[in-house]
This record gives sequence, C-alpha cells and structure tokens, in this order.
Amino acid sequence: MTAPALMAPGQRTLLPRMPQTNTPMRPASACAALPIQHDEREWTAVYPIIERMYVRERRSLKYLMRAMEEDYNFRATVQMYKKRFTKWGFHKNVRRERRGKDIGLQSSRDSGPPSTPLVDAATVSRAPRILHISTSDAAQLAFLSSIRNWTVSFFDRTKPGTVGYSLPSPPGASSPSPESSIKPPPRDLNNPEQLSFAFKLILGLLDRDQGVLAGRLARKAFLQAETLLDAEGPLFIWNTLEIFHNIALLRQANLGHILLHHLISLAGRRPVSKVLLRLQDLLQAWQHDGIPVRPEALERAWSINADLTFTRFDPEYLLLYYQLVWDSDIVKLDPDIARHSDKWFAKIHDKVNRTLLQDDVEVATERLWPKHELTFDGIGIHGDGTSQPANFNQLKQESLAGVTQMLEEVPVDSTMRVRALSAWLKSQVLQDDAAMPIHPGMDIPRLQARIVAYITRIVMDFETQCREDVDSAPDKMRTILALREYGQGRLGSQIVYEMWQLEDLLVRDGRFEEAAELRADSYRRLEEFLADIPEEPHG
Repeated sequence: MTAPALMAPGQRTLLPRMPQTNTPMRPASACAALPIQHDEREWTAVYPIIERMYVRERRSLKYLMRAMEEDYNFRATVQMYKKRFTKWGFHKNVRRERRGKDIGLQSSRDSGPPSTPLVDAATVSRAPRILHISTSDAAQLAFLSSIRNWTVSFFDRTKPGTVGYSLPSPPGASSPSPESSIKPPPRDLNNPEQLSFAFKLILGLLDRDQGVLAGRLARKAFLQAETLLDAEGPLFIWNTLEIFHNIALLRQANLGHILLHHLISLAGRRPVSKVLLRLQDLLQAWQHDGIPVRPEALERAWSINADLTFTRFDPEYLLLYYQLVWDSDIVKLDPDIARHSDKWFAKIHDKVNRTLLQDDVEVATERLWPKHELTFDGIGIHGDGTSQPANFNQLKQESLAGVTQMLEEVPVDSTMRVRALSAWLKSQVLQDDAAMPIHPGMDIPRLQARIVAYITRIVMDFETQCREDVDSAPDKMRTILALREYGQGRLGSQIVYEMWQLEDLLVRDGRFEEAAELRADSYRRLEEFLADIPEEPHG
C-alpha cells in the first residue's frame, strides 16, 4: 500500500464520499438473477450508448457495466464486453494518444476546415451498420429489457409452491379501528379482471363524451389500483400492460400518463417501480421524438412476459395462471409456445384432482382458488337478490360441452386455443359439485355462475370468429348478463361494459328501441355503482 502524498500547509484532507441515503442499493442476488445472453440486434441497439461512454467519455469498464445494468437493464460479463470491443475496434485511449499528433498535423495545414480524426478502416468494417438509434428506440430497448429481467428474476428467485399467489385482501378489508377516520377504498374492483373492465369502461365513456362519469369511475378505479402492485412478478406485467394497451389503442394518452404516475407514486421503492419508470421513460421519449404511443411496443413487452411465463410452466403456479386476465385481445402467445398448451392444462388437471383427493377442505380451497373468487362480495355490497336463472343447470352442461367442442376444433397454435384452454381451466369448478371444497363464506352456485358466464363468452367469440355464427350472439349476451347479475350482482364495470356490447349487437340487427332502453339502463346502473364517488365541484 503506497504512502499518502504530502499535503501543503492548510490543505484539507479529502475524505471518501459516502453514498447518498436516498439512493437504493441493488442486492447482489438481484444482479445475479439478470439474464446476460443478448443477440446481435440487442448489441447493435446499445452500440451508441457503449461507444459514447467507453470511447468518447473514456469511462472505465466497471463504470460502463454498472451504468448499462442500472440505467438500461442491460447486463453482460466482462468477457462479453471485451469480445465486443475487439469486434467493434474500440480502444478507449486512442484519442488521448493521438491528440498531439492530430494537433501537429492540423497546424501544418495552410487552409481549409479543421480535419476530423482519422478513422481506421478496420474499425468501420467491424462496427454495426446502425451506429445511432433514436431516443425512443433506446428507451424501448431499456423497457423491453426491464420486462424480461423482471420476469426471469421472478422465476429464478422463487420455487413453485413456496410463494402465495392469491392477491392479498384489499386495503380496508379488515375491520377499521374506531379511531380511524380514513374511509377504506371500495372493494368492488378488488381483482385484476374487474379493474381491467373498469378501465375499458372509462375508455368507453370518454369515447361517448361522458367525461364526468369517466372521471368518477377513474377516481374509483385509482383507489384500488394498488391491487395491481400486490400481484407477483409476471402477473403484474400481464395484467398491467393489458390495461395500458387498451388505453394506447384508443389513443387516450392523458389517461395513460395519469395512471402511470399514480402507480409510480404507489409503488414507492418497491422493486416493480423500476419497470414502471422504464415505461415512463419510453412514453417521454416518444413525446420527445414526436411519435404517438405505439401499441405494438406494448404488445411486444406483453409477449416477452407471456412467453417467458409459459416456457417456465409449472402446475404449482396454478393460482398465478388463474388470475391472469385472459379475456383480452392482447392475449397472443407465440405459436411455438402455444403448441405446448395442451400439456400445460393436462398437468393442471392432474394437480386439481390430486389436490382434491389428498388435501383437506381448507387447504384444497386455498391451493385451487384465488381469495377474491371465493369471497366475492359484490352481492353483499349492493344488497340485490338476483335470482338464479331457471335453466342454470342446463347452462352449466352446455358450457362444459362448448369447451370440449372448442378444444376439438381450434388449432393448437391459434390465439383462440389459449383462451379456450383458459375456459377449460376455470371449468373445473363445474365438473363435480360434490367434489368442490366448501369454504366458509363461499357461495358455490354464484361462483359457478361467474365461471359459466366466462365460458359462454369465449364460446360466443369462438362461434363468431371461427364459425361466423353471428345470429346467436345477442341471445348469448343476454345469457351472459343474466349469469353475471346472479353471480356478482347487477352493478359493476363488467356488467355495464357487457351491456354496451349487447347494445351494439342490437343496433347491428336494427333493434334500435331495445338498444336505447338498454343504454339508458346501463347509465342508471353506472350512476348507482358510482354513488360513493360524488362529482367534483367546478370552479
């Protein structure tokens, strides 16, 4: 160890700078979980960033590696970087060594503009063809990398069966203390699917010039938005991007920015905040480059998460799969991955049977069904006594037959195949009433009604898209609404949204009076649903 240099009189000792307390420290385990394999396109995309820091700014390799990982979610080993530097012809100290020679050459010239440093021909031939990328392209790369890192690190740090995948009870679910004056948030939107439909309805209200109602529903949905953050890794990405994708498709950028800012505020210093900040960077980069929001970029991010989730398929993640929002146009798995979907759901079927046979009632219930499905409280909140449809048992049998028929007809690599299998997954609760575990507070018929409504909806979409049978759609939508009202009450975002879909079908068939009555009823129900969210005073 060398001795310290002598200091001049009066000179102060330089103390090492301590890290700022507000700078989050990265755990070593998190770094180790990040993937380090990158294809040629990814290296090409980050070339300008690496070239700037390593060659022009002459940063150390250690600094470069840390900056690329923390700022761009791009991790690689020392050997990988050195191999790339050789391929690209990078020499960090070239400019410093040549500086005097360049100045000497420049001063000897009589006239003409200053010359630029000579570039070795070998360097040009080795450099990627695309030497510069836009701000938005770099931000998109960082965002997609953060999605991949988040999903991969989740599966690398957890083992199936060791983490609970049921969403926690929503804030305010427990009895508040008498001293508490804070009003608990509404529990009507306490699962990802209901929250997804709330934002679909908000977008629909904006499209119908119902800004006041849209604002009230948005306030109600924002109160429950933390439900998204409570979800496990890939579940959060799947369900959150589904909402943002719908917002992007309808070009409601302001709503997207508000929701994202709200989620970032709620996330605080949770690990998931990094993904949200990368999405914020991407939106800002698009705005900087004058580019409208690109739904296809969100689709790509969603696909990365979905493909990684199902390449790591394990039936022990049953509750995670169950809580994915399947009823969405964004659900499109890679065909090579979708071809294996039959095997996935066969494994789940075996797990369900083994769980019912081996575990006691309470354990089986907790392992097979998310809490928000078992204790759905929409009926209790709204106090309606919607009766069971008279042909309920017949509808159950028809839905089971419909799932079986779909699985026989839908190609294994089609998008509809995955949705059909999700219907089959949820249909397990309809197979045998006697085998269903009974849980305190669990209403089996109402749970089954929600499942039958879900299956009927997928069967209707299948018949419309694959068989081009559009005539039966209005009747099926009425059946779905009747099942929804019995299963989860007559109020709610999903109910109103599906009433609008029935309204569109009636208008298509020229049944305008029925459509007008249905629209008026939907607004009455929405007003009743938002009774706890008053209008904001103007002025």
